[in-house]
Amino acid sequence: MARSCGIRIGPERFEIVVLDGSSKRHRIVGWAADEFVSGLDEEGDSLTARAKQLEAAFEEVKGPKDNVHLVVNTGMAAFRRLTVPFSDRAKIEQVLKFEVESDLPQWSIDDVVVDSHVLTSSENEADLLAVALQKSDLSSPLELCKSAGFEPLEAEIEATAVFNAAMSAGLCNIDDSQLLVHVGDTATAVVVVDSGELRDMRVIHIGAHAGQPAGVASKDEGTEDQADEEGLEVGQAEASQDYEVSRSQEQAVKRIVRELGRTLSAARTINEISAIYVCGVELPGLVGGSVQDVPIFVLDCFDEDSGQPADGFGPLVAAYGGALVGLDVATIAASLRREELKFTGTWERLEFPLAIATMLIATLLGVINIFQHRELSTLEIAGARWYIQSTASHVFGDLKKAKRGYLYPVPTAKESPFLAGFKARFDAKEPVWEGDEYNALDQLVLELQKENLKMEKRLGTHTDFPQPQSAFVAATLVFSVLDANSDKWRPSLRRVDALYQPGRNKNQPETVRVTMDLVFFAEDTVEASRDYEGFLSELKRQSWLHAVEERSSKDLDDGKGVLVEALPITVNVETWLKNDGLKVNGGDQQ
Repeated sequence: MARSCGIRIGPERFEIVVLDGSSKRHRIVGWAADEFVSGLDEEGDSLTARAKQLEAAFEEVKGPKDNVHLVVNTGMAAFRRLTVPFSDRAKIEQVLKFEVESDLPQWSIDDVVVDSHVLTSSENEADLLAVALQKSDLSSPLELCKSAGFEPLEAEIEATAVFNAAMSAGLCNIDDSQLLVHVGDTATAVVVVDSGELRDMRVIHIGAHAGQPAGVASKDEGTEDQADEEGLEVGQAEASQDYEVSRSQEQAVKRIVRELGRTLSAARTINEISAIYVCGVELPGLVGGSVQDVPIFVLDCFDEDSGQPADGFGPLVAAYGGALVGLDVATIAASLRREELKFTGTWERLEFPLAIATMLIATLLGVINIFQHRELSTLEIAGARWYIQSTASHVFGDLKKAKRGYLYPVPTAKESPFLAGFKARFDAKEPVWEGDEYNALDQLVLELQKENLKMEKRLGTHTDFPQPQSAFVAATLVFSVLDANSDKWRPSLRRVDALYQPGRNKNQPETVRVTMDLVFFAEDTVEASRDYEGFLSELKRQSWLHAVEERSSKDLDDGKGVLVEALPITVNVETWLKNDGLKVNGGDQQ
């Protein structure tokens, strides 16, 4: 099952959602949501402190580092409507920055990342919604992720992530329109959806923490000390803080509702907007109300029992939409890293120069090859002709010197047309090979091999059937073991038989069975028995031994040795031959 991770990083908080499954069926296997720490780390760096916090949360939910998608604050983006006289996506990418440059006077176009979404298109033109973001604003959350130990594959804004989440949940139908709202820390993203398609996006620069005094938006440890310094009780300070938070959130809700009303009035949709779905940071009094008689609901894009928290799942929607991209579920594929990704566009810039360089190198090598061929052809042809003349003289003989060749009699034209024609060319006063010397030599080798094969079959030295294993070689291999240890043992052979045994299957290959009667002489029977056991041990060390059946020994009447009768030794001569046929004298000692 594939795993995907979506991470939303805002100015003051972050959310992580990990999905496991496929595009058709998936569930949340891990999630995390928290506010960033406001203090510094031991080295006085706030980025490092946030990176450690993000890294700990990422490891806690067991996020996959190879499939991470980043969602950034919509408040950093600017939206512009464009119309271009073509609908090809490749051409749109080429002219997008040029077209939007005049609409972004506040930024330098070289310092901006631009993405676009096609709203409507035909064969001759396309209406686009361009999303512009400063590279410095995008690099901050990316650096934070890299410091936390992972790098996102792609980045998008909260608005597109929320749209993908709503579309995956089936909230946007073809016969109605909706507003999708994501309340962030300092900005609120609004998406206009009509007939299940993206129509517009805008940003309201009011968030859940807008207008809060310092120290209220994020909790820190200095609140209690500050209250003590001013002579206030801790309880009074907390009550004052709660009141400030409530008042600022109430003001934020009023301003957001006012801006949503303006959006409803200005929206150009085919169908009437029937609902407003809100997600992100929860603001009291926002959900459950209405704007111009349009009800406001919670954006619940999660399936039942899909792993989301029972309450307070609104902040996870944007991160959930980012994770859907990793499972190829996204309706629109946003791309804010197209210019920052490594090697992007590098090959397109180098393609033409490399092609020209390759053509020049190929031309130069061709010219060099022509000159070298001319210089070497004369020497090669002369050397080949000398060698072919010498070979023909050796094979067919030399009539001028009254020397008969080794191939005699020469086959007729019916028996071997090539050899007959070869000899005819050789006997000519001025042989003409027409630059075919090497091919003629190769063919001559093949024809001579055929003649050798015919001669071997005629003489009976060649057969198409393999010869059986040699009983003589098998017995010699056994004797070599005795000879190699003649300085330690005193054996005496009484009888030796060697019999070829044909093979039946792979487990029982063809072998030679050597049967021996032998005596080991020694000072006493104990030493003689020890020599007999040493002989068996040496046999078992040989690679050519197939099997040996140990026989009991009989003591001699004088007590000076032992007699072993009918000792069977099975030898595989083929194994010995495969080991390069080691010398028989001395055995195959290992």
